[in-house]
Amino acid sequence: MKLDLTKNVLNNFKRKDVLGIYRTLIFLLPFVFLLFYFLFIFTFFEKGQVSKFFGLILAYLLPPLGKESIIPSMIGIGIHPIFIWLSIIIFDICCVFILKFSWWFPELLIKKVKWLNKGYNKLQEKANKTKSKRWIIPALFGFMIIPFQGSGAISVTLLGTAIGFSTKLIFIIVFIGSLISTTLILLISLGLLEVIL
Repeated sequence: MKLDLTKNVLNNFKRKDVLGIYRTLIFLLPFVFLLFYFLFIFTFFEKGQVSKFFGLILAYLLPPLGKESIIPSMIGIGIHPIFIWLSIIIFDICCVFILKFSWWFPELLIKKVKWLNKGYNKLQEKANKTKSKRWIIPALFGFMIIPFQGSGAISVTLLGTAIGFSTKLIFIIVFIGSLISTTLILLISLGLLEVIL
């Protein structure tokens, strides 16, 4: 009997251990991917471009800078349009996974700040009372596509998670929205949209 109890305890410990390692690896995956992606594309950049590009991609996170100001700035420092396009879309997608796999941290901050906690609770109550969430999805698409301040991916992920949307749905919204908005702003910045129209 004692042997069976010990086996059960060891099996549970191993499962928790494996689950903890899995969650840690999943959390680190977007950061590791971004690191390798940037190391790869930096091989195509000139020395002066690397620090400017990295500064602009970080500035993309901070309001009031968004795609509409970052993309023309990247073109201005001579970054190839394909790297700009890929980098913005990949960065947006990684924001989704970073926030979703570390949701405990924003939730902890929200619960510590009274006015944020109050707003968060009201948002969840309204979302739960809403019979149909169909109108919320187009609103989040619009929020992702129309250039607002900062990265739409962060705002959409935070709102979508607070409302209770799945990671898959938030990923689809951010991916399609980023694809459309990045392509349009890049074409406008390059002047190609004016030529096409």
